[in-house]
Amino acid sequence: QLLAIPCHMCDGDQLSSAAAEGVAEEVLAFARTLRRDIHVGVRAVQVKQAAERIGPELLLLDGYYCLSSVQMPHSLEAIEAQDLPEPERLIRRNLENQVDLCVTAFGTPRDQDEPHETVARRALGEMCGIEVSDMLWRPEVQAALRRRIGVEALSGGFVDGNGMQVFVVVLPDDAAAATIRGILCF
Repeated sequence: QLLAIPCHMCDGDQLSSAAAEGVAEEVLAFARTLRRDIHVGVRAVQVKQAAERIGPELLLLDGYYCLSSVQMPHSLEAIEAQDLPEPERLIRRNLENQVDLCVTAFGTPRDQDEPHETVARRALGEMCGIEVSDMLWRPEVQAALRRRIGVEALSGGFVDGNGMQVFVVVLPDDAAAATIRGILCF
C-alpha cells in the first residue's frame, strides 16, 4: 500500500495523525493477525525522519504530496523460518513488528558497481509500479522544478540513519502520466 500525505502535514504530530488515519482499518486488522503476540499499531518514525532530513521547505509545498509506503510486520511464521539468520530474525521480531510508514521504495544493489540511482529507480518500479522519466531524474531539471515552486533549498537527497541513499524527486504538477503494462509512468 502507498500513502500520499499532503506535504504541509509532514511535521511531527500532524504526520502521526495522517499516518494513523491514512492506513485502512482492514490493513491494520490484517497486520494484527500477523503478530498476535504483541499490540500492533501504526508508526511514522521512518517517514518523520525523512521529512526532517528533507527540510522545512517540504511544509511549504501546498498542493503537493509526500508518497510513502506502508510496510507490514513480519508474521511469526516468517520470523521462525528455518533458513533465517539469527540477526535477521531479531530485526523482524523486535524492530519490524508494526505497520510502518516508510520512504516510498527501497532496494539493494544487484552488484557492487550498481549506481544508487539505478537501484532507487528499479525499487520504485518493482515495489510501487511507478517509473519516472530520465529527464525528470536529472539534477538540473529537479533544481529548476524546485526554483519554479519556490523551494530551492529542498533537499535532493540524503543518506539516512541506516546508511541508505534516499532520493527526493519532485514531480511537476503538469507532468504527463501514462500507464504502460501496469506501470504508472511520468
